[in-house]
Amino acid sequence: MDTEWNALPLTNFFLPFMQSAVRYAATGSGCRAYGAPQRCAGQALVADFDEPLDPKAIVIEATEWR
Repeated sequence: MDTEWNALPLTNFFLPFMQSAVRYAATGSGCRAYGAPQRCAGQALVADFDEPLDPKAIVIEATEWR
């Protein structure tokens, strides 16, 4: 493999991507990383609220477990 095939390893994206891929692969089955509960691909993430919400005002923030 060389740059004729792909230049991904030369980009700033490559190292963080590989670190994330290795971390993901190392978690094994159970979809858990760092001992914190994680959602597996395809699992629903459900939240129930007591009162109606304005869909335009909803903000979803992702955090990284460490």
